[in-house]
Amino acid sequence: MSVARWSRATQVTVASIAFVALAYAVLAWHRRWMSDDGMIVLRTVRNILEGNGPTFNVFERAEANTSTLWTYILVLFAGITRLRLEYLAVFLGLLFSVLAVVLGMDATRRLLRARGSTGMIVPAGALIVIGVFPFWDYATSGLETGLCFAWVALCWWMLVASPRLRLAAFVFGLGPLVRPDLGIGSIVFFATLWALHRPSWKKTLQLAAIGMALPVGYEIFRAGYYGSLVPLPALAKSATESAWARGIKYLGDFNHPYLVWIPLATVLALFAYALRKRIVVKRELVLIAAPIVTAALDAVYVLRVGGDFMHARMFLVPTFAVLLPAFVLPVRRFTVPAITVLAGWAVVTAIRVGDGEDHTTAGHPIEDERVGYANWTRRKHPIRGEVFVRADRPASTLAATALKTGERVIVSQLGWKVPMNPALATPIVYVAGRLGTGGVVVPLDTMVADTLGLAHPLGARITPTLPGYTGHEKVIPWAWIFADFGDPAHDDDKFENTPGYLIRSARHAMQCGELAELMDSVRAPMTPSRFWSNLTGAVRRTRLVIPNDPIEAEQKFCGSGSLPLVTASSVFPFDGWSKYGVVDGIKESKVGALGHTSKPKPGPGTEWLELRFAADRTVSKVVLYPATDGEGFPLDFTIQTWDGKRWIDQVTQKDYTPQKSGPHEFAFAPTTTDRIRVVGTKLRFVRGEYVFQLAEIEVP
Repeated sequence: MSVARWSRATQVTVASIAFVALAYAVLAWHRRWMSDDGMIVLRTVRNILEGNGPTFNVFERAEANTSTLWTYILVLFAGITRLRLEYLAVFLGLLFSVLAVVLGMDATRRLLRARGSTGMIVPAGALIVIGVFPFWDYATSGLETGLCFAWVALCWWMLVASPRLRLAAFVFGLGPLVRPDLGIGSIVFFATLWALHRPSWKKTLQLAAIGMALPVGYEIFRAGYYGSLVPLPALAKSATESAWARGIKYLGDFNHPYLVWIPLATVLALFAYALRKRIVVKRELVLIAAPIVTAALDAVYVLRVGGDFMHARMFLVPTFAVLLPAFVLPVRRFTVPAITVLAGWAVVTAIRVGDGEDHTTAGHPIEDERVGYANWTRRKHPIRGEVFVRADRPASTLAATALKTGERVIVSQLGWKVPMNPALATPIVYVAGRLGTGGVVVPLDTMVADTLGLAHPLGARITPTLPGYTGHEKVIPWAWIFADFGDPAHDDDKFENTPGYLIRSARHAMQCGELAELMDSVRAPMTPSRFWSNLTGAVRRTRLVIPNDPIEAEQKFCGSGSLPLVTASSVFPFDGWSKYGVVDGIKESKVGALGHTSKPKPGPGTEWLELRFAADRTVSKVVLYPATDGEGFPLDFTIQTWDGKRWIDQVTQKDYTPQKSGPHEFAFAPTTTDRIRVVGTKLRFVRGEYVFQLAEIEVP
């Protein structure tokens, strides 16, 4: 009996594909780690396994994970294997990543064989995973990146292999559950499937129903359970906003260390040559276009939202997808130069920048997460939760002590603790910026208060407090944290220099209108009526914008407030200065309550300070109180009122000499307005810089 033997070409093809897959697995394992964001996913998985539901905290329904499918895959395998979650996430991420490379190469190999290529086929575009080390890093990390690679590769493989249409439609429909932005790929792959097979309209509708069933079903669950149409990270990161300039910088940071343009340009040149020589036929063009168009649209989306703070991560999937049609190439005269360039680039780049050092562009708010967490934890492979807990000291020690002694406090990752609201049904509150680490530090029955909005329904919806800091623009002000979790008896203790009136305004705002309804949607017990209310109000809550300023939020949601809203041309909110210092009732500068000061500037330009009331009022006098013995009281200034369309000058002073303290009254004809503005047109020179300072503004 004769045994069929592989030809030499087949042996080389299989061996080279296996070599690249093995090399990638070794490199990824060499850089294995767990990210803080990966720990966020694991806390949700732990809550599901413990029967607490798919949420980060047991006290509120918050979807802190971007990838729904990754979360439930971890739940499934954790329930079956009972392996430690950190290692399970690392192993599965690595498995999906390597499987994606194998599927991608095999799909392209199948396409080439179907076209009649009988010679050797070797890896080409697939070598990106060897040259770009973030492909190594995010093969593990606990995040869904490996699953994203695997889904895109599987879609490509199913298009090439011509599988059953129903199965393909189901797989293509999983895109939004892998990552919401991959819904773009779902549409492209489904359209390609239709173009290749041209099913009847009845069959088309059937395929569409199969593909949409699970995503639509989950979307209904999401809206009813969480009260929102998207996960909280999408809201916290303003996923519908445009920040093209930041996105271009993010692209530059990605390209800089690896010169990614080299493999992209090489493959593009090869593709252009194939088109010119008519090597690729029309049907193949439709097929090849699917991953390329998916990659292009996803890359445009990443550019539009401003990229991310994690170096390279958001461009890995588009780069992977765009090169899929050239993952392997036949060894022919016209392909040898391209294969040589790609192999040389991969080896040189891997040696040059695969050293484990930080290769991000200096000066950008972009971080090499793996390097950062390896340095912070002092572990080459930070994976286990205990490693993160130790690195989080002294805060983690404070939390452990409070839990042991029964002390009911708010503990911050900054290393301090303050009294907690005694009415809260949680042992302590752990305030965390590194949310995943916070979720490991304390048990599941303990509240972890997220300062970045990824698991905070209110914080995810506030207006940005750090504009331009991609991914972390919405750092929630302390007033909201203390209002939500702090002991009201200690509002005036000035924790983190937060005045009590801001805390009280924040607490009042949370009890009014749409903001109160938002809190009920995530904290009220889940009942059929609550689910229906959440479902029907999901669109409104998804669009809800909460001013980060508690005074403004109080006016917006309650219709009135104890203080006017204060805005300024510039603010220096440090060392006891605050724009709300001019309405705090303290009429002279004191330690910790100096009043308002503008940012120091080198020239005597204009600065202004505005008070906006919740409703119109009749005004005939404004009283100004100087700060710091009148040093920063403006030389020239104008007091203005708003008539609904423009500012009206009511008082103008030139070369004004103030008293060191006490009231400075400025009267004018009675007028009805909801806004008062003091404009300093010529500032005083104070200790080498020009500033505009006031201790208090009264509008009788």
